[in-house]
Amino acid sequence: MIQHKIFYSSLQNFLNSSLQSHSDLHIYLSYNQQMNHEGISNFSSALSKCINLQALQLEMNSNEISLEGMQLLSSALAKCTNLQTLSLEISDKLNDGQVSILSLALLQLTRLSVLKLNLNYNAFGLLGVQSLASVYEKQVNLTTLKLFLNYNNISEEETSILGKAISNCINLSTLVLSISSNIFGEKRTQKLGLNLANCTEIQDLQLILVGYQIGQEGILELCQTLTNCKKISSLSLDLSSNIIGIEGAKILSSALRQVVNISTLELVLRLCDIGQDGLECITSSLENNKNLSNLQLNFSFNQIEDESALSLGLTLSDLTNLSSLSLELRYNKIGNSGLSSLALALENCSNLSTLLLFFKLNSICDEGVQGLGLALTNCISLTILRLELSCNKISYASASQLALQLNSCARLSTFIFELVDRNIDKEQNLQLRKEYCKIKRLVKKMILI
Repeated sequence: MIQHKIFYSSLQNFLNSSLQSHSDLHIYLSYNQQMNHEGISNFSSALSKCINLQALQLEMNSNEISLEGMQLLSSALAKCTNLQTLSLEISDKLNDGQVSILSLALLQLTRLSVLKLNLNYNAFGLLGVQSLASVYEKQVNLTTLKLFLNYNNISEEETSILGKAISNCINLSTLVLSISSNIFGEKRTQKLGLNLANCTEIQDLQLILVGYQIGQEGILELCQTLTNCKKISSLSLDLSSNIIGIEGAKILSSALRQVVNISTLELVLRLCDIGQDGLECITSSLENNKNLSNLQLNFSFNQIEDESALSLGLTLSDLTNLSSLSLELRYNKIGNSGLSSLALALENCSNLSTLLLFFKLNSICDEGVQGLGLALTNCISLTILRLELSCNKISYASASQLALQLNSCARLSTFIFELVDRNIDKEQNLQLRKEYCKIKRLVKKMILI
């Protein structure tokens, strides 16, 4: 008999349930006034009786768990020895001691194949990371590991310890690692310490390293990781707020040329100072990825001009298998010719069903919008469209014409549109809302004008 996931957000309801019958639970007890010492004690006692539990999703944020409370909770977890899937989210200013206690419990769960730990917004550092690392060294059966350690007291040394431990998880097919906004300091980190050479089975890799202060050696090490993981089909890299520069972009583009089997790619390089040449290197490296069906690119805040947009357009025109495309190019210097180049590329992507375009605060005028509208009418498979065109130089007449053009998108069912522009007065705004709301066949729409 198939057991479905059972959800509890009431402590009392969980305590009164048939504990030994549970096999798949989602328990949400965040911001819960009942989760004082007595509440945690009662909850832990009940959880320890769920001896047939195979999957558990537990969220316990902002409950001010004490050291003794963590001991009770961890002891209960350790008794759930049949767990195969565990998702644990605790943001509660946990210190090194509390994380070490939790890690001892995780070591007892030898049947785990899927582990997600969300420990954002806590207060642990070296000792806590060392204890977590000991878990990954032992959990060799893990196939999925998702680790979120943002906003803690983690430095380069701790990241290296984690990387070494994760390299022992040789059966991983999915790895998500997010270590952002920690204490990396102002000096650029030379290395990441993410030695994943042994993790050759990874198919889905997501690395979120925002504000990590990565140096060129760190980028080179990251690229070596990518080239070692030959089976990657889905790749997500968020390296925002790192001064990667042109040279770093060239190194990254070299690695992307070798990862040719990916079907899904998300690349986020906001505030990375890659410049015109860096962007052109990266976009041209995608030409070899003919299998791409889902592409998300975020190059906001990089001083990108029309010439680089042209290079991006040429690359996109070769990716004819794309079904989903997201381009975030906010706060750049793209004008009419740059947008026109991108629009022409869209016409070649005949399989596009989802298109998200973010061009807030560029230098786009009427000519560019007219070209975009014409291109969209040729995207015959388009069902989901989001356009963000605020803070450019677009007139009421062009915005109105765009609404008419979108009526030609025969399959469009979901539409989100944002156009806040000082060139359009309040009366024109009201008229535009009416025109966009009249677009035929829309099932879902959001118009922000």
